[in-house]
Amino acid sequence: MKRSKQQLKEYILYDLKNHKGLMNASGEAMTFKMKELAERWDTTTRAIREAINSLRVDDNQPICGDNTGYYFPVYKSEWEHTSNRLKAQAKSLFEAAAGGDKYYEEDNQGQLF
Repeated sequence: MKRSKQQLKEYILYDLKNHKGLMNASGEAMTFKMKELAERWDTTTRAIREAINSLRVDDNQPICGDNTGYYFPVYKSEWEHTSNRLKAQAKSLFEAAAGGDKYYEEDNQGQLF
């Protein structure tokens, strides 16, 4: 069944908010892995990633995520941790792009090695 991007966002947000504050046996926040959400809503992991990004960017939703999965924060500090991680990733990517730019600023036009 084909869903609109908006419907997918609503379903994901519903799932995340309904698990808000729930803990697993280890005392960590209950999370949804991207693959789990994709299987649950019969879509691709790429569509899930795009929906999560749109929820954060377009809808200002503080969707947290780490190596355990995605979740909706109970405390602001949970979001701050995710926000800091995202900003560090962005900084690292910017620095990587700048390194390539510097190569060409050094007049290495078309040189392979």
